Amino acid sequence: MNQHKIAGAMNIGFFSPLFRVQVGQIDPHITCIVYCLKGNRGKKAMELMKAGSFLGNYNLSGGITGWKEAGVPTVP
Repeated sequence: MNQHKIAGAMNIGFFSPLFRVQVGQIDPHITCIVYCLKGNRGKKAMELMKAGSFLGNYNLSGGITGWKEAGVPTVP
């Protein structure tokens, strides 16, 4: 299991029963970059957030896997 993340990222599990509650605690006026391991769950999460009036959402194409393959640092 991939335990690494982008520095400063907030970890919200897409399949967690608290997903909507945790997302609801984020200011919908800030820009959010959503990612997961490969990009599929991140895209679904971004779509749910847009439906919930988030204005600036982006999905990190390729997820954290692509991020690491590009040589960009992560944190444990």
